[in-house]
Amino acid sequence: MRHIAPAAAAAARPALRKRGLAVAGVLVDWHKIVGPFLAEATAPEKLAPGRALPEGGRDAGVLHLRVGSPALAPEIAHLAPQIIEKVNGYFGYRAVARLNILHAPVSRADDRAPPAPRDAAPEEKESVARQTAGVEDDGLRDALRRLGEAVAVRRDRG
Repeated sequence: MRHIAPAAAAAARPALRKRGLAVAGVLVDWHKIVGPFLAEATAPEKLAPGRALPEGGRDAGVLHLRVGSPALAPEIAHLAPQIIEKVNGYFGYRAVARLNILHAPVSRADDRAPPAPRDAAPEEKESVARQTAGVEDDGLRDALRRLGEAVAVRRDRG
């Protein structure tokens, strides 16, 4: 077995770079970075890099932050120094110098209901039953059967 995280990060990197979010963790960990209240009302849109420095490297950039409620925008603007501090703490360096607040809907990946899983096809159930037939312990055999059927269904979804 191998971990999927490195492959997923490599696959997502081009799309995230277009948005200026080379570090996918800022999207995934937004809830941990700013806390539940701000995470429900805001979402990072992109991180625009700062200007190039003469000695090499870059100055801190601008974090474009979606705010779902126009009434909350002044509160977010007031909290900007704390948000910047939290994001920079997450990166471990001064990545963000200021926020640019965008009035736009904030969508959550968990807002969309996942598709209902289908039942395993009869031939999939038979295959799993054959593979688990040699297991003597009833509880273990049932658990392996359920796992095998779930894997077969997930493999079909791709």
